[in-house]
This record gives sequence, C-alpha cells and structure tokens, in this order.
Amino acid sequence: MAKIMNHKGTLIIKTGRLTLRPFKKSDVEDVYNNYGGDINITKYISWVPCDRIEKCEDFINFNLKEYESNPKFYSWVITLNDVLIGSIGIFNVNDNNNSGELGYSLGSKWWGNGFITEACDAVIGYAFNEIGFNRIYASCHEENIGSKKVMEKVSMTYEGLLRDGQRNLDGTYSNLLLYAILKKDCEN
Repeated sequence: MAKIMNHKGTLIIKTGRLTLRPFKKSDVEDVYNNYGGDINITKYISWVPCDRIEKCEDFINFNLKEYESNPKFYSWVITLNDVLIGSIGIFNVNDNNNSGELGYSLGSKWWGNGFITEACDAVIGYAFNEIGFNRIYASCHEENIGSKKVMEKVSMTYEGLLRDGQRNLDGTYSNLLLYAILKKDCEN
C-alpha cells in the first residue's frame, strides 16, 4: 500500500542563490517581462499562459485561488536577489502513485547559470523529503537541449520517447523526451 503524502502546498524554499516563493498579485508585470513573453521559452511549450499581460493576470489569479483551496498545489516563482526570473511547479499530482510532474520556465537571459538546476534540486528534495512523493517525472521537447541537460543534471533517468507527445501552438506535433527520478534514487 502506498504511503500517504503529507501535502503542505507551496511553501517558501531557499537555496544558495534563489528564493522560491508563491506568486503574488504584484508579480504580473515581472512574469510577463522576464519570462512569460520570452519567445525562446514559448517555442517549446504547448500552451502559453503569459504571452499577454491580461493572460498573466489570469494565470496569477489562478495560482492565488489554488494556494487558498488546494494543499496539493505546488507552484513557485523563482527569484534571484528579489528579481523574478522564472517559475517552477509540480503538477498532475497523483496520490495513488505518489507521483507528480515537474515543470519549469526560466527567462532566457538567465540561462546557462545553473539557476533552473538549483531550483529543480530544491523542489525535488522538498517533494521527496517533506511531502512524500515517490516519483517525479518531467518531459521536454526533443529539440530543447537545455531542458534535457537540466533533467540529466538533477539525476533524472531517461525513460523514453513520447511520439507526437505534444500538440504545439501552431497545430503541429512534437516528440517529447520523458525523464523521471524516484525517491530511492536520491537515497543511494
């Protein structure tokens, strides 16, 4: 029988350089300007919640409502010296399997500095050690080499190719690379 998870919701997490915190209503412009409208990010995702300022407001309002009502909701902004540079979360939480899907976005002007790897390590640690997740999985567009490298750096294992696993914004399909990490992988 699976262990029951101890859902705590989106709590503040601090790392060596970053603070992961819940979204605030005042984050709208920073989300839009710092990563939401960044074409370098949006070319790899199937939905764009923040490509217009109005959609950013809706996205943040959704997060605020979920924080209040759903202890299984895990969604953080990533800040560096109080500057909002991206977001990260665990979605599709499955209590039967003690699993969830890791997703992240980082403004392209902050790429190449290890920030998203640091944020992923922190969220994975929180998920395993504080909540009781057993499996965290993630996927990326097969051409998104940066995201693939992040998943490998945080010790995720490549599990396979999801053919036409994503419908893109232009209606075409792309293959996705599927990675995962188990709690026992971190204990060895």
